[in-house]
Amino acid sequence: MFTAPEAGFFGKLPAQADFVHAGLPATVITALDLWCRESLLALAPAIGPGWRDAWMVAPVWHFWLPPGGCGPHALLGAWMPGMDRVGRCYPFIACAYAPTAAALAGGAGWLEQVSAAALRCVVEDAGLDTLRAQMARPASTHALPAGPGWWTAGAPGRRPGVMGPATLPSPHMAADMIVDNASSNVSTEVR
Repeated sequence: MFTAPEAGFFGKLPAQADFVHAGLPATVITALDLWCRESLLALAPAIGPGWRDAWMVAPVWHFWLPPGGCGPHALLGAWMPGMDRVGRCYPFIACAYAPTAAALAGGAGWLEQVSAAALRCVVEDAGLDTLRAQMARPASTHALPAGPGWWTAGAPGRRPGVMGPATLPSPHMAADMIVDNASSNVSTEVR
């Protein structure tokens, strides 16, 4: 069985007036916040006036990052589009962290259950206790994709795909996470 060494969340949810966070080190939150803010600023120019509509149906992206990919810890988690109670768009991220990527390598089952719980928080206004319970619950050990990076099963405007490198994507790649486009940096090769 796989149990996350440490886990937490960060971002915005429709049931909350502002940011929510718990369980993640300040170094991770700081890196994620800067990346999310810069990425959001890049969306409107890249996608155009319909960027908010595209945001609302954007896919969940899973990630497995080694130490150095987002601060000093290895991360395994899910990124999804979120917004707060007053409609300000901002991602919601749930993840585990550990000293090494190898410590998270068997966490595919855990990632699946945590992603589903996080999505319920975003879409159905489920309470954060639901997410916390799934983060603490052991899951069957299943191997992750071939190596660290980002992957998605897709959504209405975005085909399934993978994206490298095994770091936080540059802000100019943010639009590629939301919609398919001619200059996409996302491979449609499924892991």
